[in-house]
Amino acid sequence: MALDTGLRVSEVLHLRHTDVDFDNLILKVFGKGQKERFVPFSPDLRKRLYRFEQFKQKKGIRTLFLFAGFGGTRWEKRNSSTSST
Repeated sequence: MALDTGLRVSEVLHLRHTDVDFDNLILKVFGKGQKERFVPFSPDLRKRLYRFEQFKQKKGIRTLFLFAGFGGTRWEKRNSSTSST
């Protein structure tokens, strides 16, 4: 998504389902300073997002965020599966 749209990682991770207009291929993004802007995306990305949504539904993942972990919480830029020792 970041390559297709040019969004920052933090902007991608804050996207909600309501921010995606699949019909018009537009994302509503809140960037630095909570400034709202509209960003176009490709038909290929739409197809991939649709498949990802189907996968989440199949796994029972319910969340407001477009990209969420299995617990429904929003991914963070520094998520890690290992702890430092």
